[in-house]
Amino acid sequence: MRDQKFRLGLVGYPLGHSLSPALHEYFLRENGLSGCYHKFEVGKQDLPRALDGLKILGFRGANVTIPYKRAVLPYLDTISETAQWMQAVNTLTVTDGKLRGENTDLTGFALALKRHDVEIENKKAVVFGAGGAARAVIWTLVQGGIAAIELFNRTGTTAQCLADEVAQSTGYHKVRVRNLVRVEVSSAVQESALVINATSLGMWPAVEPSPHFFASNAGHLTAIDLVYNPPRTRFLTSAKAAGAKTIGGLDMFIYQAFESLRLWVKPSDSLKMDVTGTTNFLKALLSV
Repeated sequence: MRDQKFRLGLVGYPLGHSLSPALHEYFLRENGLSGCYHKFEVGKQDLPRALDGLKILGFRGANVTIPYKRAVLPYLDTISETAQWMQAVNTLTVTDGKLRGENTDLTGFALALKRHDVEIENKKAVVFGAGGAARAVIWTLVQGGIAAIELFNRTGTTAQCLADEVAQSTGYHKVRVRNLVRVEVSSAVQESALVINATSLGMWPAVEPSPHFFASNAGHLTAIDLVYNPPRTRFLTSAKAAGAKTIGGLDMFIYQAFESLRLWVKPSDSLKMDVTGTTNFLKALLSV
């Protein structure tokens, strides 16, 4: 197994910001594995051919990112129960010329919460966003026994569709779509224990925007930003200044990536990962 060369990749558009190649090649080196991880910026019209190319060129698997986490679904041969639940795929495995869709975002977010001892049972949460990342967040919160979720999104109809899908798939009817206006956001934040940015607001190079700026009385809150570049966004800076506990996006990014690697490399129990060391490696890259 150790002398096998793993051919892996990332499919999405655009990909200029992505640290996935550096992270996965770091994982491979740390585990004594040979391989390479390629970025494929693919236009929507070329997505089917790109997926065929993974099979033809002998790839072991690939990650899928914005904007194709749902768009890939019609082109897959099989799909995991979690990905079916979420109707979103972030990991592809190739076996005997067949593509299987998986979703490791849910596990990645759950492990990030666990690492920081964040309790969610019977708590209230505010979630910004209704895309693939928000889906992982909401499904994790529902599985963890969250009491209620206040969902804010620029497009209300998209958020309502997500809330309806959650209700249909899980029987959970407490995802409430709210109007994205300051007074409603502030009220929901004040009544919640968790506030999570699952949008791309604040991502490099447009680092100034934030879905919310916190008031000074935020000591009851845990603020989580799934954006990992930069590691400390304006959303988190504002939250910390207001007294909130803050968690950046690197943890989820690292955990979901490692779970992808576990799907590609067998036996997966032979793999090791040092979260602190990996975090420091990524922070060093981001500071360059």
